[in-house]
Amino acid sequence: MAIQLNDIAIRGPLPEVPTELPVFLVHTPSLEERRPAIDRFRSLLKLDKFKTVDEDGSIFFENGSAGVQFYRASGSLWAENGRADADFPDERRPWRVVDEPDRDNAKNKRFVLPDEERKRLAQQAKNLFAEAGLLSPEAHFSGVVLDQVAKLDAKGREIERGVGEASARFLYRLETIDVAGPGAKTYAYFNPGADAPKFVSAYHAWRPVKDSRGIRVTSVEEILERTVLHDPQIQFADKRGDRIELRKIDLAYWALHPDAAQSYVYPVLLVEGVIFFHGATQRREATEFSRAYNAVSQKECAAAGIYADYLVDRID
Repeated sequence: MAIQLNDIAIRGPLPEVPTELPVFLVHTPSLEERRPAIDRFRSLLKLDKFKTVDEDGSIFFENGSAGVQFYRASGSLWAENGRADADFPDERRPWRVVDEPDRDNAKNKRFVLPDEERKRLAQQAKNLFAEAGLLSPEAHFSGVVLDQVAKLDAKGREIERGVGEASARFLYRLETIDVAGPGAKTYAYFNPGADAPKFVSAYHAWRPVKDSRGIRVTSVEEILERTVLHDPQIQFADKRGDRIELRKIDLAYWALHPDAAQSYVYPVLLVEGVIFFHGATQRREATEFSRAYNAVSQKECAAAGIYADYLVDRID
């Protein structure tokens, strides 16, 4: 008998999904449109002299270990100073830090920058992206993240803790709904400097919105029936007699990888779950999974005159 939705345990709350959601039409910036940003990054990287390489869907402006990459499919940018690490003996960085409880495990501590330093780094990143013309109305500041670094002995035991690069991060939101996926991130990375944080690298992926079209959306349960129940991994687990749990379900928009062409940013259900193997008696006898399932059906997209291969009902 084919798997039914009531065969799966749904542990977390279901998101509220309106009966209609917009699918956003987006624009892919050209190389000329990205020239101001590329020139800004070249200035930061001191790329007065460089060579241009056009390959694998990207154009590279580089000089040794420093360079800027332009992704032709999306207009995204990656700028990096590979020489920045030469100033330090390893991945640890001498930031002034304070510790606070880890949000995922209160028993553990993690290092963070003091509030004053976080604010300064956030403003420095905001100024950088604004000068480069890369901050759109849909962007919002997400926070400053400090890499956590641990030194281990030969047996893998932690003997010293430290911190690495700091990153100031901007994420995206469309009509109060977060945009997930690799194509919706704007990050700037820094090392500590004598007077101010030193720029190390930057990643910008966002296709500007130019229009939207409303599409009818069915209930969460119907979306799950159309997607989860047709997931090959879920079907195989059910046939094997495994126990399937959905732990978290969120509504979001999905932005594709910078290497992929995308004309529409579409809504998805972000699903996290666990498959407990048949006969399992211990927690380790299970596997976790996460998916981004299309929240709009191919039929409804076609009715709105929207066609794209990534909008076909499939497993992402």
